[in-house]
Amino acid sequence: ASKSAHTPLCPWVGFGAKGIPDLGAKGDFSYGVYLYHWPIIQTMIALGLFKWNPYVGVVMSIAASAAAAALSWFVVEQSFLTSKPKPKPSRQPAAMEIPRA
Repeated sequence: ASKSAHTPLCPWVGFGAKGIPDLGAKGDFSYGVYLYHWPIIQTMIALGLFKWNPYVGVVMSIAASAAAAALSWFVVEQSFLTSKPKPKPSRQPAAMEIPRA
């Protein structure tokens, strides 16, 4: 299948297509996927998983990246976000509006 055949699927999935669960309801795993996918894929390449069966390599990489991202969210990221101090209100006066003639 060509890349252009998959293009309409991106907004459909992104805007909550019927039958696709809301993956963001349990947490924000995007940073964890971004952070961990590369070392996981490189490790699986070094272990020869992609040479043995590329399809299994892709599935295992996605599963391992998702698991690492979820673990990171629940163990590390969420605790840091809840313990982050609230920003103090600014003491600067509001900007004055200049009347137009």
